[in-house]
Amino acid sequence: MELYWIRHGQTISNLEVSHAGWAPISLTGLGRQQAARAGERLKGVTFDRLYVSDLVRTQETADIIFLERDRILDSRIREHSVGILEYQKVSECAQKYGQPYLDARERDDFSSYGGESAGMIADRVADFMKSMEQLAAENPTWKVAVVAHEGSIFYALCYILGMGLPKKKLPVTNCSISKFLYQDGLWKVGVWNYSGLAD
Repeated sequence: MELYWIRHGQTISNLEVSHAGWAPISLTGLGRQQAARAGERLKGVTFDRLYVSDLVRTQETADIIFLERDRILDSRIREHSVGILEYQKVSECAQKYGQPYLDARERDDFSSYGGESAGMIADRVADFMKSMEQLAAENPTWKVAVVAHEGSIFYALCYILGMGLPKKKLPVTNCSISKFLYQDGLWKVGVWNYSGLAD
């Protein structure tokens, strides 16, 4: 099975460097353009199934890339919940909450603000990946698309590499495409964070 992960397009939170979490935040004009370009890159691929995070920005991205195609909304591939930090700029949070906040960002652990720890998001993404393994066992030649978030895509990578919880996350570009391959019970990275040479 080939599993294509696509990050949503740019949002105002990305632009302002603020926390989005599970908030209903929409794409910017540039985000819509990014989604259209991702759609162009994927137009030669025939997908057997489409999974989309149930948050607004991923659904908007999927609408542009895949038009009216049927999709399965899945809360397991949501972004990291940040609790009360939603909508707040990172720079303002640093001033308001001080070192405990900076430590929380470093650990990717927002549980003290009513959000999720790194382990919590990693666990739900791992659960999704296990369901993809079951799907692949039944449909080994399928191509599956997933429209999700920086956090969920990164923790999917951690899952297939068999990593623990790393100290730093790798960045994932808006509307980049990462392709993972599942064959003979093993995951492989085919493409990571591809966003096109012209972007």
